[in-house]
Amino acid sequence: MAQVAQKRHFNQVVAPANPSAERLGAWPTLGKAAEILGIAASTLSRAVDAKGITKYEYGRRDKKLAPDAVLDLALVYAVDVNEVAERLMLHAEASRAASRFVDGVERTVGAWLAGQALQANAQPGDLHAVVAAVRELAAPEVAEAILARAGVTR
Repeated sequence: MAQVAQKRHFNQVVAPANPSAERLGAWPTLGKAAEILGIAASTLSRAVDAKGITKYEYGRRDKKLAPDAVLDLALVYAVDVNEVAERLMLHAEASRAASRFVDGVERTVGAWLAGQALQANAQPGDLHAVVAAVRELAAPEVAEAILARAGVTR
């Protein structure tokens, strides 16, 4: 229960209630998220509605999903989290979003992976265990990119 409250607080700090259009530019649309997850867009749309996941308006018709929501859905659909993390970062890099928003997606992905690592392996405050778990859970190039952005060196 405390972990859920901590995650909710963390998500409120990292992903503001009304992200700017510029920030949303680096996030996937529902259709792109479905493609990243390898599921039908209609399936994803129903799941998002059923789970109460926030869809952010973008332009006239598009809806965007936060990167951590897409990663949460990867667990639901038993999709390889490493591949989803990498695809989310590639999508952000290919977007026309400013580099700080692309970096924000990478930080969100890294924080999500670190949170999963903490739940699985580490005690809160054990940075070495978190770094080791991120390196273990993520593909090597993804893990090193995330850790480099966080300022972690070997």
